[in-house]
Amino acid sequence: MKKILLTQRIVKERKSFRDASEKDLINFLLNLNCISYLVPNSYIKNRIKLNSWLSNINIDALVLSGGNDLGEYKERDDLEKYLIQYCIKKSIPILGICRGAQIIGKFFKNKIVKVENHVGFHRVRTFKNFLNNKLVNSFHNYGIKKLKKDFEIIAECNKDQSIEAFVHKQKKILGIMWHPERFKKRRKDQERFIKNFLFKK
Repeated sequence: MKKILLTQRIVKERKSFRDASEKDLINFLLNLNCISYLVPNSYIKNRIKLNSWLSNINIDALVLSGGNDLGEYKERDDLEKYLIQYCIKKSIPILGICRGAQIIGKFFKNKIVKVENHVGFHRVRTFKNFLNNKLVNSFHNYGIKKLKKDFEIIAECNKDQSIEAFVHKQKKILGIMWHPERFKKRRKDQERFIKNFLFKK
C-alpha cells in the first residue's frame, strides 16, 4: 500500500482545540490502496523532529485535506506550507482537496477570492475528460479565479468560471475544489484519475 501523509482540520471545543480527520476521506484513500498517516498540526512547532518523523515514515504522497478557511488557524497554515515545500524538494506528489487546493494556490502566490453559491452540487466544464459525471460537490467560501502560468486549469465552474481543478505543469501537484470522498456512490473515474496522477510514472 502507498503511504499518504494526511493533514487535519482544527476543531474548537469550548476552550480546547483538537485535530480532526474525516472518515470518508480516509476510506476514499483506502479505495486508492493508500494508508493514511495523520500529521498533527502542532508538529510545526519543532521542525527538526517533524523532518525526522517524515524521513522515518517515507511517504509516497501528501494529501492536504479540507476544512477551515485559510488564515483561520495560523498553525495549520504554517504546517501545510512547510509540507508543500518539503514535498517539492523531495519530488513527492501532492493532492489538495478544497482548502487543500486553496493553500496550494496561496503557496504559489495565486490570489484567493470570495465566491458565492459554492456549497452543494454544481456542474463543471473539464479540459482533460477525467470526469464521466460533470456534477461535483463543493463546500467552500473561497476560490481561485486566475492561476499563474506554471499551472494548467483542468476544470472550471459553469456558473462563474472559477477554477475547480488544476495541475502544475512541471511538478506532481493536483488541486481539486470539490470533495471526491463525499459522494454517496463511489466515483471510480475520479479515483482512477487521482491514483494515476499521484502514482503513475
